[in-house]
Amino acid sequence: MLTMNNIELKELRNKNRITQDELAKLCNVSLRTIQNWEGGNIEIPKSKEKILDNIFNKIAVGTNNTIYNSGDFATNTINTDLSTQLAELINIQKEYQQLIKEKDKQIADLLEIIKTKNA
Repeated sequence: MLTMNNIELKELRNKNRITQDELAKLCNVSLRTIQNWEGGNIEIPKSKEKILDNIFNKIAVGTNNTIYNSGDFATNTINTDLSTQLAELINIQKEYQQLIKEKDKQIADLLEIIKTKNA
């Protein structure tokens, strides 16, 4: 298990919008302990890393866009920016909607041809 350092803890806490006081209550430690962890004054105990993993909902982004997950804070680099992926999905959705409109038009045209032939 890799240990989380003080800078990573602070970034994870800030990115998840959790105050030091809230984190202290969630970890069942004092506010001063959180301050000491983040200040690098004391090492985060292994038993508390598991709790932190659960608090940060199994996936949280730390320093240098490192992902911590699966209860062991194993690191993986993020390959693509999430906003880029979202933009790509939006474009795919627009293309799909355009294709649906085109197919609907083709169906309407075919129905018109069938009506004309049956008339």
